[in-house]
Amino acid sequence: MNFPQKPIADTLHKIMVSAKPPTSTDNLPSNHIRLFFKSMQDYTGVDANTSYTIIITILIFGAGILTNWTINRINAWRVRKTYRQSVNLLLYNFAQECRKNYEVVKESIEAPSIVEIHSAGFQLKIIAHLYFLEKIDYSVFLNHYVRCGKKRLKTKAVTKVFEIIGSIKDMEEGAIKNMELFTNLLNDRQEVFRNSQFEIERFLERSLMTLQVVDYSVKHECINVYKKWKPHSNVTFFSNVYSNLIVPLKETLDKYPGERSLDSLYVDVDNCYRAYPDLQHIDKLVKDNFKPLSRLNHNAYRKMMVILKIFSYEKQKPRGK
Repeated sequence: MNFPQKPIADTLHKIMVSAKPPTSTDNLPSNHIRLFFKSMQDYTGVDANTSYTIIITILIFGAGILTNWTINRINAWRVRKTYRQSVNLLLYNFAQECRKNYEVVKESIEAPSIVEIHSAGFQLKIIAHLYFLEKIDYSVFLNHYVRCGKKRLKTKAVTKVFEIIGSIKDMEEGAIKNMELFTNLLNDRQEVFRNSQFEIERFLERSLMTLQVVDYSVKHECINVYKKWKPHSNVTFFSNVYSNLIVPLKETLDKYPGERSLDSLYVDVDNCYRAYPDLQHIDKLVKDNFKPLSRLNHNAYRKMMVILKIFSYEKQKPRGK
C-alpha cells in the first residue's frame, strides 16, 4: 500500500519549531545555582551568566586579598617571634652578666685591704650588652611584646627593663669615673710611701753608721730598729713596713727632736707615716663606691629573671643533650 510522502520542507519546519532556544542559564554548573541566578535575573534584569561571572570574579579577588593578608600576618608573626627570641636571649645574657658582676664586685669588696696584700686590683666587668640594649626603641619593644594576654603585666615588665638598663648604665659610668679618681689618688700615695721607704732603707744601710750625731742614743736605737726590721724586709705589705719599720723609727726620732743630722730621715719616715692611713682610707672609699653597684647588679639579675618568665623565655638546651 502506498502512503503519501510528506514534503521535506514541512518536516524540517516541525523540527525547527519543536527545538527550544538556549536560555541564559544553560551554561551554569548546577540546577541549584541555575535556579539562583535565574531568580536574580528575574529580579534584577541582569543576565544570569553576567551575574555569575561578576560574583566569581569578586570571590577570586577576595580570596587573593585574604591570602595576601594571611601571608602578611604570618610573616609579621615570624618577625615578632624572631625579634622576641633575639631580645630575650640578649636580656638573659645581660642578666647573667649582672650576676657575674655582682659576684666579682662582692669578692673585691670583701678582699683584704690594699695595705695587707702585695697588690690590689678592684675587679669590675663592663657589661657589653648595655651598648645594644640601650639602642632598642621603647615603642618597638612594646609593640613586639605586648600583643595579647596579660597586656598590663607585660607593659610593666617592658618599662622595668628600660629602668634597669638605665640605672645600671648610669651607676656603672659613675663608679668607673670615681674609680679613675681613686686610682690616681692611690697611685700617688703608694708612690710616696715606696719612694720614702727606699730612701729610709738606703739611709740606714749606708749613711747611719758614719753619721755624726749629738746624742749617740738615737743612732743606737735606729740601728736596733733596722736590725729588727731586716728579718721582715722580704714581706713588702704596707702594713708590715708600717708596723715593723716606720712606727718604731717615728717613735725613736720623736724622742730626739734636736738631731738636725737626721732631718732627711725624719721627713721620709713622716711621709710614710702619713701615707699609710691615706692608703687605708682610699681603699675604703673604693669599696664603698662599688657597694651600691654590687647591690644594683644583684637586684637587676633577680628582676630580669622574673621579667623573662613574664616574656615566656625558655633557655634553649644544647644540642645532643
